[in-house]
Amino acid sequence: MSLRDLIASDVTDVFFNTDEFAEPVTYVQGVTEYSEIAAIPSGSVSNVDETEGFATANREVTWHIPVAALSVTPREGDRILRPFLGKTFEYEVMPSESNLHAVEQMVDGSVWQIQTKLVDEIE
Repeated sequence: MSLRDLIASDVTDVFFNTDEFAEPVTYVQGVTEYSEIAAIPSGSVSNVDETEGFATANREVTWHIPVAALSVTPREGDRILRPFLGKTFEYEVMPSESNLHAVEQMVDGSVWQIQTKLVDEIE
């Protein structure tokens, strides 16, 4: 294998390496549409909102999901269920500009970038 081939294979794995970074999640749209997929979470953020005297933590996560993995187009209100440490964390897809989520072109295919917020913890 040439140096060029080695570099090309490394670049392919760097951008969307589901073997190292992805987690199994369930993508839910409506009542009957759901898919068991691998998704990469990133950008967890804690926000504090002190409206009306209450301080709340709001955790937001950007999910990177291969376009080919979803049978639906992501839209506001969809849910992502993430099992973690014996609990299931439920994230809601947030609205995006023009209600279309970003599709990022990668070497090994297109990837949705879906903005979500944590809405529930299920034990």
